[in-house]
Amino acid sequence: MPHKDYDCNEQTFTCSDSVKWEDRLELAIGKQWLTMDACRKYIRMYAIKNKFEIYFQKNCADKLILRCKGERCPWRCYVIRKNDGHTTELKSLQEEHTCENDGRNKNRGANARWIASMLAQDMR
Repeated sequence: MPHKDYDCNEQTFTCSDSVKWEDRLELAIGKQWLTMDACRKYIRMYAIKNKFEIYFQKNCADKLILRCKGERCPWRCYVIRKNDGHTTELKSLQEEHTCENDGRNKNRGANARWIASMLAQDMR
């Protein structure tokens, strides 16, 4: 499959390494990223934009299991690295959130390093 930028009309698509704040971010089973790092960045941005915090239940070179930090919230995302050794694919996703946003727009994922990387992208 050729690498292409995000296309929300396809069920299976590959994202490039660069994610911008203005991009429309969606998660779907079958979504692919070029690298595990690109996947982590994308899901982090997705969580920040959707106003929930995530934690990495498992963060290995070949798989990720991410969960919502909300107490008893069932949101879960499972990503594996494919046999080519670099492409990653979202294998399962529990999209439902039972937690509620507290309205303060606080997110530990949006730390100084992340904000600086977003500003640096805009300056390019």
